[in-house]
Amino acid sequence: MIYISHFTEALETTGKAKAAFPLDLDDLFDRGARLIRESVQCGVTSMRAHVEVDKIVEFSCLNVAQALRSKFERICDVQIAGRFLFYSSPRAWALVSVHNAFFISVFAQEPLFDAAGDTEPGVNLKFLQEALRRDGVSVVGSAPYVEPTVEQAKTNIALIMAAADERSMHVDFHLDYNLDPNSEPLIYEVISQARKNVDQWTRPNHDGHPNSRITIGHATRLQLFTPEEWHALAEAMKGLPITLVGLPQSDFYMQGRGDHEKPLGAPRSTLRVPYLLNKYGIEVAMGVNNVQNAFTPQGSLDPLALCSFGVAVFQTATQADIETLIVRIAYFYPR
Repeated sequence: MIYISHFTEALETTGKAKAAFPLDLDDLFDRGARLIRESVQCGVTSMRAHVEVDKIVEFSCLNVAQALRSKFERICDVQIAGRFLFYSSPRAWALVSVHNAFFISVFAQEPLFDAAGDTEPGVNLKFLQEALRRDGVSVVGSAPYVEPTVEQAKTNIALIMAAADERSMHVDFHLDYNLDPNSEPLIYEVISQARKNVDQWTRPNHDGHPNSRITIGHATRLQLFTPEEWHALAEAMKGLPITLVGLPQSDFYMQGRGDHEKPLGAPRSTLRVPYLLNKYGIEVAMGVNNVQNAFTPQGSLDPLALCSFGVAVFQTATQADIETLIVRIAYFYPR
């Protein structure tokens, strides 16, 4: 039950839900299966499942995600990304695609550092490292913005990038999730870390695509960029396989709450997909993030529903931009 509809309440509600996950794995499995079935009914054939691994849930979500991947492997390929949380329904990014894919991404949603004064990560990093040894895990990620300090957030990014380098995995960050003009955009830390081992991120696979890719989810802070800052970011990312992914159902619900009393209310807080692609050549997409949880209690799990939403949000109904929206929702992630 949502009472005040606030970010802090969402964190508390999620924490209580997570604590119960290991106690009822059958319920976890049933709700995960429901999400996959309903997604497939909407035409989804590929899914990145973000499976949270930490001291609260340990490996319960990962175990369930691996079982779901096996059960549905003939109809949907699930990529485990380390954050497959199940609330009233689970969390995932879904793709309508020409091939079946269920990608599992091991994800550190909780802080890697326990306190602001810590110089070494806590036990959550150990859980993450052990999970990366599991079969079927092809993505590692985290939410650096949850760390107690900015420097710890940067270390979080470095640790995740190092883990990906070691295992030739994809990376998935939920990053720069704010609308604070005084907040340092940490996407530049991701770029800096990627440049340290650029061969890892530019080496092609058998299809000619980069062997490993970097996904940045949310990135709402970038909405405050000036044209000059966007040009600078596009130049900094040049040659790196980085895709920005707006998650509009979450972004609109959570961001801009401090602007409620302003004449126009909260700003449009999600990445402008057609504009950023056309104006700056930035790889950008939209995706379904949370499904019916405290961070996103509204919205459909059908990724194509984002197209009609995008027409209104981005104020464009040209054939070219509608085609861009469809492609950037349905096919944005090259294998």
